[in-house]
Amino acid sequence: MKSLYVKNTLLNFFSFFLIAFSLYIFIALVSYDPTDPAFFNKSSSVLINNLGGPLGANISDFLFTLIGLGSFLVLLIGCVWALQTIFFRDKYGSNIKTIVRFFSSFILLISFCAVLEYYFDSNHGGLLGKFIFTNLSNYIGFLGSLIFLVIFLIPAAALAFNFSWIKILEVLGFIIIKFFTTSTAALKTISTVSYTHLTLPTSDLV
Repeated sequence: MKSLYVKNTLLNFFSFFLIAFSLYIFIALVSYDPTDPAFFNKSSSVLINNLGGPLGANISDFLFTLIGLGSFLVLLIGCVWALQTIFFRDKYGSNIKTIVRFFSSFILLISFCAVLEYYFDSNHGGLLGKFIFTNLSNYIGFLGSLIFLVIFLIPAAALAFNFSWIKILEVLGFIIIKFFTTSTAALKTISTVSYTHLTLPTSDLV
């Protein structure tokens, strides 16, 4: 019991730290300036415009160069994991599931960066996205690569974020059915009122 308490305390502490660090990285990414002296951008200038300071400039430069806009996906995955650890208890949680989530997150990141490289220019997928998509398209073509990546991206997202596409479709289906049911009932009510109003004698209306 004591070891479980220590484990949960450490997990919660690490989760809060991860959220705070993710916020810092987010600020560094948003305020990224290509002219700042950083990891891949060696410059004699000492002026740093990044709001995260020298560390933020180096981290943002490293992430944008390596994985492009996938940097924001990494932050999202980290924050979701941290929030789920703090506020939710997974009754199916195990070491194997944690390993699967890590592996799925990596697959999701690779697929996301490669898809960005397919749709956008200017290195949006970073070096990783460019490497994966270029080599993959050399073997199975551009369209085949896109299909392959999307097929991997969909289940990887569900495993990485620990949700079920089936449940989401069920919720969406319920919302759509509820919307159409409510709309139909409202239209019938309006039609009935309009018909009654039109069929009333003129003396009754007066």
